[in-house]
Amino acid sequence: MAHNCHLDSLTQDDLSALIELFTCPRARQYLGGPITKQLATQRSHDWIKRSSAEPIWAIRALLNQTLLGYVILDKHHDESDIEISYALLTTYWGRGLATQALTQASRLAFFELGLPRIIAETQAKNLKSTALLERIGMNEERRVFRFGEEQIIFSLHNPSPPMIEQVGASPLS
Repeated sequence: MAHNCHLDSLTQDDLSALIELFTCPRARQYLGGPITKQLATQRSHDWIKRSSAEPIWAIRALLNQTLLGYVILDKHHDESDIEISYALLTTYWGRGLATQALTQASRLAFFELGLPRIIAETQAKNLKSTALLERIGMNEERRVFRFGEEQIIFSLHNPSPPMIEQVGASPLS
């Protein structure tokens, strides 16, 4: 598969597209629904500020650098795992871009950040996301009922974990 996107830091130029992504009912259907424009603006500014230092990536088109969506690594609800989350603007759905972006982000999580594993949580009824997570090699680990819906938690383990683990060190602390 040809690569059509890459991961990069978010910039101020991404502000309106991020706000659109956070407020779009269709894009947020399985992510708790759209948030208010005010909250979306605050979150967008925060993510842009944090993007150069934390694992919050813009998914960009290779040809013109357009923002297509985002990928983020952050602490999961259970506080013991690192979760990979993503969203794409609906215009870019169905083109394999999320598969490419999550594959790139997983490699960064393992080979640059040295994480031993990552997880993803999605609603059981979100069949496209479930298929995507399986496509990138994630395996169903367990099911939970949260946010009023059945959720599936998937995991992916580092194919070459570090020989020596640093006790107490975390790239996301």
